[in-house]
Amino acid sequence: MNARDVLFYVYATVSLLSATGIIWASRVVHAVMWLFVTMVALAGVYLTLGSELIAAVQLFVYGGAITVLALFALVLTRPSRELSFRLTSAPQWIAAVSSLALFGGLATAVLDTPAGRAGVSADPGTAAVASELFGRHVVLFEVAGLLLTVALIGAIVVARKDGAS
Repeated sequence: MNARDVLFYVYATVSLLSATGIIWASRVVHAVMWLFVTMVALAGVYLTLGSELIAAVQLFVYGGAITVLALFALVLTRPSRELSFRLTSAPQWIAAVSSLALFGGLATAVLDTPAGRAGVSADPGTAAVASELFGRHVVLFEVAGLLLTVALIGAIVVARKDGAS
């Protein structure tokens, strides 16, 4: 076992433990912070697997943007009291059994693919993905950026109508 394998298992363990922290968090803000830790740990997993592009996307989009979006949503909605939730034991067991069934189905599907059986990577490389994204699909990429910008401006306008005179 080399250092890359050790790092993979460390990141995988951190991601599983922090994902459990999301479930057990009693406050929404704490759940969002656990989500951030999970996303950063998953970026580390992708990095140890040699997928630098996916690791960067995971870190920037999910680790940064989605976490900030969730925190902004909490701040802009101004809840009258701190949101708190707890699951009873019955839904937790239902969720655990459902999660294990989903994991089993996904593992079976992955192992039935040619890449899963052969053990080879289907990673086309960062250059090929960038060429495809910024070549053939550049219009879709730009439209998505425009829509996200409009949504952000709309959220600011809605938030300022409530608090500004």
